[in-house]
Amino acid sequence: MAQDGHCEARVAGLGPPCAVTVHASLAAVDALDLDIGRVALDALAVDGYEIIPWNWGRPLMLRQVAELCGHVGTAEQATSLHELLAPYDGQILVAYNGTSIEGAAARGLGQLETVLERYDEAETHFETAIALEGGIGGVRSFRGRSIGTRGCCSRATDRVIGRVSRCCSTM
Repeated sequence: MAQDGHCEARVAGLGPPCAVTVHASLAAVDALDLDIGRVALDALAVDGYEIIPWNWGRPLMLRQVAELCGHVGTAEQATSLHELLAPYDGQILVAYNGTSIEGAAARGLGQLETVLERYDEAETHFETAIALEGGIGGVRSFRGRSIGTRGCCSRATDRVIGRVSRCCSTM
């Protein structure tokens, strides 16, 4: 367990610590290299995501891994990750020193719920994320990210995608 917060473990044979691996894997998925994302997620999910450090950055990392899982994860991976991220529902995730704002935990929960095919819950979480992120003064990009994620999530239904234009008109 990475209780010391330094996450020295090597993930997926790529070498770098957890955060770098997650960021690189998300970039690979954005470039449509889903295999890299799957390998990294498989390595991160071992022992219930215990490789993720137990420090101030854990909630941010869980949200980022939820995004990765939303693209390439299995129902089993999504279920255990959902349990870890759920306590942060209703919160905007910010690094302890304010240097990083990850956005709403609800966005990650919505992504995981699409993997689990719980579309009504996913829609509710995306709406919660949009509302929370819309309340961050001067930071409109987070709200846009949740709207886009809601519409583009790999497993989103037509019903969810169809509501994006209505949400975008309120930006």
